[in-house]
Amino acid sequence: MLLREGQELELIKILRFPLIVMVVMIHAEFSTISMGGENFQFNLETFPIYSNLSFLISQLISHIAVPIFYIFSGYLFFYNLQAFTTKEYIRKIRSRAQTLLIPYVFWNLAVILLFFMLQTFIPSMASGENKLIVDYTITDWIKAFWSYKLGMPICYQLWFIRDLMVVILLSPIIYYAIKKTNIYCVLALGILWAFNINIGVPGFKTVAFFFFALGAIFSIKPYSLNVIKKIKNLSYLLSILLLTFELIMHNIDDARNLPNGIVDVIYNTCIFSMIISLFNITLSILQKRQIEPNRLLYNSNFFIYAYHAMPLTLFTKVLIKCIEPTTEIQTIFIYVAAPMLTIAVGVLIFNILKKILPQFTSLITGGRL
Repeated sequence: MLLREGQELELIKILRFPLIVMVVMIHAEFSTISMGGENFQFNLETFPIYSNLSFLISQLISHIAVPIFYIFSGYLFFYNLQAFTTKEYIRKIRSRAQTLLIPYVFWNLAVILLFFMLQTFIPSMASGENKLIVDYTITDWIKAFWSYKLGMPICYQLWFIRDLMVVILLSPIIYYAIKKTNIYCVLALGILWAFNINIGVPGFKTVAFFFFALGAIFSIKPYSLNVIKKIKNLSYLLSILLLTFELIMHNIDDARNLPNGIVDVIYNTCIFSMIISLFNITLSILQKRQIEPNRLLYNSNFFIYAYHAMPLTLFTKVLIKCIEPTTEIQTIFIYVAAPMLTIAVGVLIFNILKKILPQFTSLITGGRL
């Protein structure tokens, strides 16, 4: 059965909130917690069920979220585009300044302010590993907005937006490469991504360029998501086999000695097959019935994404301090409860802000109300 017109947009709409939950779950995993300058280390061998569950959810399944968001971004950027002129490019850049750049600046500033407040008033809840905000130099301020630690901005989850802004600035290159080479430039980027080949410059991750281009080709060229239905069963089989393989290797110490190239290709093939599987499952559901996302949850997507990192860390620390986990059940409870609390509080705060400060809320979420 072929997709009906506009079903790609329906898929994007209904997947956004579940994918945001996955983004939160990526950061919900904990093995070491820093409080007041001390590290609290969890021996994962003592909690094998938690270790495998968190690996499956946070390191495998949830890692499909970021690539899919890049696919959506590439598809929507070129959606219904007749000609990619200079005028159209400038219009899109101005639009993305409002939807991406302004929220990016605000939320990094918000994290800097929260760091300052924690360091000043509740130092016992701070990690003690970060430089005091009051001691920041000009270089520190620049790094905070681009590459604070591990190649990420200080509001670390916003590396996705930073890289997306870079890709959008270079979108004419992607557009004309697809126009001239069809799918071959996308395949070339896919090979680089599969082998985890990057140039090592913050803001230029291969994952952003590949999946943005993959989404873009469905708008630039006359392709539809019907093409993925042809490999539906293969994607299901690969997903199950590779998830099982990854879980087995997670429990084998010698697996760490495998060549990085092999590890990367197997892992990324697993991620890609799960992306295709999720699309096929969602499209199969959409063909049977129309789904309307809960507006309360759907509208809060961006706010939850932008706000969740520090509250999630705080909820995790508070729960660990209160429960002092010594069993699998307690550890898994914290792993599940902290992100669920973070999401619930985020939805609540967003909807309160939307009612009392609609213009401000629109500004910090890029107009996503």
